Amino acid sequence: MRQDLLVDFFRRQESQPECWKSNVLGVPVWPFVRVQVYFNWRSKSGVPSVFRSGLRYDPAKLRGLQSAVSHPSSNKRILFISREDGLTDLVDNKLYDRFISSLYLLTNATFDVSLVSVFHKKDRFDDCLDLSGLLNTYAKDVSLRVNKTDLESIEHLLAELPSEFRLDLRPDTVIEKIVYFLLSRAFWSSVFETKRPDLAVTTCFNTPHLMGACAAAHSQGLRMVDLQHGRVGYSHPIMSWWDFRHAPQTVFSLFPSEFWCWERQNAENIEKTWLGFSDHITVKVFGNPWGYMRRNEVIKDESTESSDVLPSNQIVMIALQPIEDSIPQFVVDGLNHFEDFEVWVRPHPHQLGSISDIQAKLSGMGLKNFVIRDRNDLYSELRHVGVLVTAFSTVAVEAQSLGIPVILTHQNAPVAFGDAIDEKTIFYCNRGEDFTDLLTELKGTSKRLELNSDDVTTLAQMMSCF
Repeated sequence: MRQDLLVDFFRRQESQPECWKSNVLGVPVWPFVRVQVYFNWRSKSGVPSVFRSGLRYDPAKLRGLQSAVSHPSSNKRILFISREDGLTDLVDNKLYDRFISSLYLLTNATFDVSLVSVFHKKDRFDDCLDLSGLLNTYAKDVSLRVNKTDLESIEHLLAELPSEFRLDLRPDTVIEKIVYFLLSRAFWSSVFETKRPDLAVTTCFNTPHLMGACAAAHSQGLRMVDLQHGRVGYSHPIMSWWDFRHAPQTVFSLFPSEFWCWERQNAENIEKTWLGFSDHITVKVFGNPWGYMRRNEVIKDESTESSDVLPSNQIVMIALQPIEDSIPQFVVDGLNHFEDFEVWVRPHPHQLGSISDIQAKLSGMGLKNFVIRDRNDLYSELRHVGVLVTAFSTVAVEAQSLGIPVILTHQNAPVAFGDAIDEKTIFYCNRGEDFTDLLTELKGTSKRLELNSDDVTTLAQMMSCF
């Protein structure tokens, strides 16, 4: 299903006042419908796993960077909320949340910080308080009786979905999400009352659990921040084109009060496409904390496998996504045209349990001279890559930041990346002949480009957002 058609439908629906009228116990229903449609559409197969790597933390390097920044210590209390599927890396052989763990390290010498999660992981890198036991006490005997009128309004919203967008979405699923939102709101209200933070920071707000955190923060007058964790395109089904002009004011309690973005372009995409939000949500350019830690070697790769690889323009990386058409046949045929290419295939974290299936599929498609690269972290791998090929993965942004040319191949790529496809650093191809010609052109180019100073995250910039 094309991403632009999905977003266009959302835009048409939200331009009508009727879209926003349905509510259950005062909770607007439409945001839960839209979010669930998105998750069903995205439908990542597999479960997230952790890349094995030799990443090591260098505290002396971080102290040196912090000493160069004039930012006085503060009593400001910050609560970081970590998600289980954010733990996709190993640092010092312990689980690491690349965004939240990085923020924790960057700020704990300056602010009064604490880190919480609602899942039990004993082998975490950081000092994280597990609140899953407390959450379970709120989950007991939770139920919601929906009257006939409310149920009919939910059914009406779902009936408005074109058949290709319904994706097995039923009224009881929507009600289930609202129930979880309500218990999460009560849970986070208790946590915030105990911790009394000045602000809370998380990633991926668009789950009932974290929408509950947003609502709890809103009721207590706390700043609730969503830190960017992936590509914010011009037509992203969640991160663009919300139209609140006919929405009740209560809807804003389901959203963060602040979005912190990696780059100015990402912030501008939100500012341009979210309609009627300006009095309720602030958008800031924060930077990518994981990129900062890796680029400044606060966290660096000391694995022998990574150091044994010699940099070469002849390495092409395919960054997979857990979707059916992640690699079109014309990409395989085009790569086979070049005998001197070595093809590195990097699975998505959700695919690490399916390596043999990936090998079988690529061999069945006829791809030659490829290896599966599932041991090292992404930044370590990209140091050796000449060209990145992907459907429309966020990996493209990280490769571009390192001066590596990117070829996008999926029909959703022009929608997801928009103006970022500049035909200089990011390209789009959907035909075999064009793909082969582009590879020929890129083969002889230098892959390292100078970064624009405006695109490089500084520690001072990040600290100023708190």
